[in-house]
Amino acid sequence: MAKLNYVAELDLEGCTGCNWCDIACPSGAITMSERKAYIDDERCIGCGYCVDRCPEDVMWMTRREKPLELPVGLAIDEETAAKAAALAEKAGVSLNSPLCPCATLFTLPVAAAVVKGAQTLEDVAAMTGIRGGCKIYCVAPTLRLLKAAGRDLSPPKGFRWYDLTLSMVDLEGSEIDGEEGSWLKEDLDYFQLRKETSAERSQS
Repeated sequence: MAKLNYVAELDLEGCTGCNWCDIACPSGAITMSERKAYIDDERCIGCGYCVDRCPEDVMWMTRREKPLELPVGLAIDEETAAKAAALAEKAGVSLNSPLCPCATLFTLPVAAAVVKGAQTLEDVAAMTGIRGGCKIYCVAPTLRLLKAAGRDLSPPKGFRWYDLTLSMVDLEGSEIDGEEGSWLKEDLDYFQLRKETSAERSQS
């Protein structure tokens, strides 16, 4: 089970309600009420983005008295693992690839979080600890997992993320053929071949 040792805190009196911390938070741990920020300790993944974004310098990281155990860790029961694997296949996300290098997580625990009920990108972050580093690499495959599970992907207010993966799987026809010198078609054919070969090996 993954554990988090740090949590964000703030000086409520010094908070001006600018909302930057709420927008920056990858796990949806911060909410605004009457122009004040409030932190849900159970959702805070200790990334420190809110501290970096606070223009008033009234936020800081502090060590938790007791480490927070994340709901989804590396130990996953067989039934959940099987459902997560099926979801990953449906989404076209490889189980053998690191989905979130910053959190050292492969696809399985992230897909398991969706299987266990995560509805949004923020829910997945709160359950697994993804998006605690670069906040970039893991977003596209996680959105694909959520989409494959039929989740309603309406981005939260602000600029936390966009429902756009910007990957080759999103490109079609003329978009691929029309880019002279980009080798997009060759790359796409190569990755499709690797995907088919991987699928054949897993069945043998």
